Amino acid sequence: MGRGRSQAQQRKEAEAAARLEHLLEEADTPRKEAREALRLDRAGRHDEAIARADELAAKHPESAVVAHLAAILHYDATTRAIDAKDRQGIEKHCNTARDFYIQAKRLAPNCVEIAIRLATARLRCHNDGEAEPEIHRALAIPVPTDPAENNVAYDLVGGKSTSKDRLEKVRKLALDRRHRIVSYVRNKTIPDDVRFVLNYARSEGVAKTVKPAKELAERYYYSARAHLTHAYIDLEFARGLAPGIDKRPFLSRILTQLNNVANQFETSLVLAMFRAKLSFLLGMYIAMTAECFRAISMEGPADPWDDDVPPGSVPGEKSEDMVSSICKELERLQKKLAVVAIDYWQSLTK
Repeated sequence: MGRGRSQAQQRKEAEAAARLEHLLEEADTPRKEAREALRLDRAGRHDEAIARADELAAKHPESAVVAHLAAILHYDATTRAIDAKDRQGIEKHCNTARDFYIQAKRLAPNCVEIAIRLATARLRCHNDGEAEPEIHRALAIPVPTDPAENNVAYDLVGGKSTSKDRLEKVRKLALDRRHRIVSYVRNKTIPDDVRFVLNYARSEGVAKTVKPAKELAERYYYSARAHLTHAYIDLEFARGLAPGIDKRPFLSRILTQLNNVANQFETSLVLAMFRAKLSFLLGMYIAMTAECFRAISMEGPADPWDDDVPPGSVPGEKSEDMVSSICKELERLQKKLAVVAIDYWQSLTK
């Protein structure tokens, strides 16, 4: 009896082990299939590889490995299309790569490598302002996972590397990529988009530009220059109103919009100057005086070159010169207030 029970127990254990092995094989199937698709790409059969990756993504929608591979292949296809000046190819693959990276990030939120690649992909996409925030989010991941877990490219790499090695390497990559992305967004992407909005206002009229200016501020919500462009266009709209229309409600709304984001850009002298001038026009002299004093005495202000609207409108070749120029403008505004006060006092004594 004991021997029979032992054999029965062994059979049960063997069956359980077989079932477990089967489950493991099923779980590993997406990775194996993704690996074969990557081999197609490495063999130069790019279109076949992309088609296969797309099929796998539809077949395994909850696989981060598959989504990551599909994103990589579409991103590489975008690069080839850019090199070939193939506009249709760029449009076909660019947004698809980003969308697959977004899917992969959802499935593997602690993978720094996926987050880095997503930030880089977003930099290429038209009207996508999330590249800079995305790379900051990548560096803020508290407990990152081994990059090899969600990237079959590591399966085809010879040699040995540890999880620690891979994490250190991807961390260095994130730091380097952050510098490049932030520099490109601040010095190229946002200024170009701001100039486009301003040129559109000149060619199509300010009224038609109010909506694009608002969309610009929403897209680059982390940029003082984007919010100031929105305010600038709204102010131009108010200036264009008929002489008999009271402009104060429009100016008040613009000031409220800037006040709502002021805490986000406490070191922006350009924003401070804009708020001070609006406060002066609205007769809010205490608020104007306080903002002028805060700005003039500010330590470590942001470089006005990053914020001014239109870009390059603040005089000065160097950052220090531009800061000095804004402070002088604020001092002139304070003198105007003194003139207003004198006129008011004289009117009382007549």
